[in-house]
Amino acid sequence: MILVDTVTSEDLNKGLFPIFKIEMDTLIMLTEKLLTFYKKSEERTVFNMKEYSAEHFEFNVANVKFAYGDRYNIDLVSWNDDYKISLSLCTSQFSNAVNSKKLQAFVDYLKDGKKAWPGLLQ
Repeated sequence: MILVDTVTSEDLNKGLFPIFKIEMDTLIMLTEKLLTFYKKSEERTVFNMKEYSAEHFEFNVANVKFAYGDRYNIDLVSWNDDYKISLSLCTSQFSNAVNSKKLQAFVDYLKDGKKAWPGLLQ
């Protein structure tokens, strides 16, 4: 995790993904909420996308119907006045067990980054 004051096109070209520090807690909370989809994979889930967004990011979630429960495509989209960029977190190509681990690893990464910069990410 790298902390910067501004995001440049060069940063985006390097593959860095911008997250506003004031939205870090919201991002962690919503990502953890998305993990519950994998615990209820045999139930059909209807998404209210407004529940999975903040001022500078949103989750785009699409459920893909499979015979034994839904799988999900989950993208995190971040933006400001100068850019809009997407990060694929999960894809229905992989099982729910694999995607659940990927999403948990993302949450752990965010939490570890927050611990590493305690004074800055409050």
